[in-house]
Amino acid sequence: MTINPLIPFVMIGVPTTVFLFHLHRFRGYNDVKIFILLVMPTVIVVEFLGVYFGVYEYMWNNYVLNSIFVAIGWISNIYPVMHISLYLVLGKNYFKHRNVPKIQLFYVAILTGIFAVIYDLFLDPIAVYLGIWSWNCGGPWYDIPIGNFIGWFFIASTNTFGYLYLSYREQKEKQAILISMFIIINIIVTESLTIILSQILATIG
Repeated sequence: MTINPLIPFVMIGVPTTVFLFHLHRFRGYNDVKIFILLVMPTVIVVEFLGVYFGVYEYMWNNYVLNSIFVAIGWISNIYPVMHISLYLVLGKNYFKHRNVPKIQLFYVAILTGIFAVIYDLFLDPIAVYLGIWSWNCGGPWYDIPIGNFIGWFFIASTNTFGYLYLSYREQKEKQAILISMFIIINIIVTESLTIILSQILATIG
């Protein structure tokens, strides 16, 4: 089954707009800037590598459309589960915090990664069924490779930690440098650990 190529953009564009408006409303423009500048470059590079090396492909088969889709889509993927994690760790007034201990930010990031994987356990099979993307290698979960879920965990958790560190620890004077560092670290960590852990699990299996 394949759907109209415009439908996925609407499906992610509407909630992403709502989420960014929510972030602006409760945390301000600076947080919107940090979140976008961290998430978008990271996921564009990671997704490009996945498509370039033939691990999977998107329905558009166009790098520009793929980049727009994944950049917007990952904001929609990360933002709601990050807020669930913030609520569980920091309490109901989490959006008012300005200086949070790094260990709590770490807990939030790990929880966000876990919740993102749980979310993708349902999302990925549906997206494949609708023809939004397809996998060129098999796996144990509806023919989806285990490396996909490892990647989801690291993308969600590293980007979340980067955003929270810059926003919830008042690192305003170092933002430009730290954003660049987090992007590079996110890409390296996501790609290297996903490959290593996937190989280990494949060997064990």
